[in-house]
Amino acid sequence: MGFAHLDRYADRASWLSSRTTPTQRLWIAIVAAFAAGLMPPGAWRALAVLTVVVVAGAVAARVPAGTLARRLVHALPFFLLPALALPFSVPGPTVLELGPFRASGPGLVKCAEIVVRATLAVTAVTIVVSITRATDLLNALDAVPLPRLVKSSLALGYRYVYVLNDEYERTSRALRSRVGRASKLRLWRARASVLANLFSRAHNRGMRIHAAMLSRGHTGQLPTLQSAPHISPAWSDPAAVAWDIEIRGLGFGYPGARTPALSDVSVSVAAGEHVAIVGPNGAGKSTLLLHLNGILEPSAGSIAIGGIEVIPDNLSEVRRRVGLVFQDPDDQLFMPTLLEDVAFGPLCHGSPSADAEARARQALESVGLSHIDAHRAAHHLSGGEKRRAALATVLSMDPSVLALDEPSAALDGRGRRQIAEILRARPQTLLVVTHDVEFAAAICSRMILIDEGRLVFDGETAEVLSDAKLLLSHGLELASWLHQPAKERRP
Repeated sequence: MGFAHLDRYADRASWLSSRTTPTQRLWIAIVAAFAAGLMPPGAWRALAVLTVVVVAGAVAARVPAGTLARRLVHALPFFLLPALALPFSVPGPTVLELGPFRASGPGLVKCAEIVVRATLAVTAVTIVVSITRATDLLNALDAVPLPRLVKSSLALGYRYVYVLNDEYERTSRALRSRVGRASKLRLWRARASVLANLFSRAHNRGMRIHAAMLSRGHTGQLPTLQSAPHISPAWSDPAAVAWDIEIRGLGFGYPGARTPALSDVSVSVAAGEHVAIVGPNGAGKSTLLLHLNGILEPSAGSIAIGGIEVIPDNLSEVRRRVGLVFQDPDDQLFMPTLLEDVAFGPLCHGSPSADAEARARQALESVGLSHIDAHRAAHHLSGGEKRRAALATVLSMDPSVLALDEPSAALDGRGRRQIAEILRARPQTLLVVTHDVEFAAAICSRMILIDEGRLVFDGETAEVLSDAKLLLSHGLELASWLHQPAKERRP
């Protein structure tokens, strides 16, 4: 997936980029934009001087005129729409008549002034964005006196816009494949429907990202490696020790649902045991997983992790010890850079920045991603790399329990094998939710089958795989039928 139309940065050497830091360039953009907007009305000489400065900046930065023109085409309509009303609303001598509308001279001058100001501001920002990585600009925000909430929102927004763009691109391709040579009016109507659907998806995506943040200890502040203290009491955390899991009579129902998602589920998992939770779609597997570190609160029953009951008063310790990996890695990777994504959990639990970065780099190495630039944005990773990066985000906290939701989904054969090898080697207690029984068999010696929110089977994996009737009756099957030769088709 290409993001060239969103990410304007290009790695080009220039006089401006070699003599200024990202923080300095950020301040240049801020000063130029505010100067263009806050000059007194009618300050044409000052605007002329600013124009010369901005043009000189574009030359010094070696930004192509085409890049500036494309950005202006996208941004100026937002300024032109209100400005176009000025010629017809500002009183003064009429200089232009368009039917019943009369444009005044002072109104046209004000309209032109707004266009010039907007052009200068957008051009200045475009120059800086074109020669500075977005992640460097986000880090440079620490030098700007902005509320932490604003900086956190910008950091999340940067990552989130790529996720939404990816969804829009996929939906648009599907739309074009079905609409074909339809009229432009019909095509635009369909695109409007896609955008409306995208906003609905955006809300759901936001809820999942928030859940992923909570699962790693988020309490309201969005910590970064730059904002965390460099010197603080060490986070006393020995090598990961596996903890046992006790689930007793667990019940849960979603609001408005006719049937409960979970009914009287009781499971005991020994410390260090690798267990697969299988079942058809909608069986309640993911719902069970979300209870392990308090994302969902049960309506009945109880859960204890290593003897610690999962209740609101214990959530900080539980979330530190239970690493939850969500099904969609884009829900797990929400920070501007890969390094900050993986360091997020340790930072939320009070680890100093140096320790959090060391943990993050060690976690990336453990999943085979040490060769990737850790300051790279997550949207530049492949699907398999995102899966491993999502796993690294919880490994950096040295959890005692690893809980993964569909870790092999949408992976090719090589990706599935890589994830399986990583998980097999983990010493922690492991719970893998999947409907891919063959993948589960490669990792776990024990298998739990859930269907319609109830525990159906709990035993050895080999026993489940040998019972074809049990698998088929609950929407599961082995892929052995794929190896059967296809019958010759006869006319």
